[in-house]
Amino acid sequence: MSKTTADTAQAATANQTPPKAKGARPTHRLSRVTEAEGKKSYEEVGALWPHRDGKGFSLKLKANLQTGDNLIVRMAGGPS
Repeated sequence: MSKTTADTAQAATANQTPPKAKGARPTHRLSRVTEAEGKKSYEEVGALWPHRDGKGFSLKLKANLQTGDNLIVRMAGGPS
């Protein structure tokens, strides 16, 4: 029996950990890096949660980003 597109989409959705499911905390942070007068500044602009299958992440942005912004992803809990 072959899977339908709906079955595949439903399975893919089931493999994702929703950002606020059961109080789940993000495993990674997304930061925007800016540099002024030789000093780098890091602004947290989003967070990432891993999919249950380990093959991707869900991303939630909390800031508007511009084309050309320098972004980094770091594990949560440590310095940016």
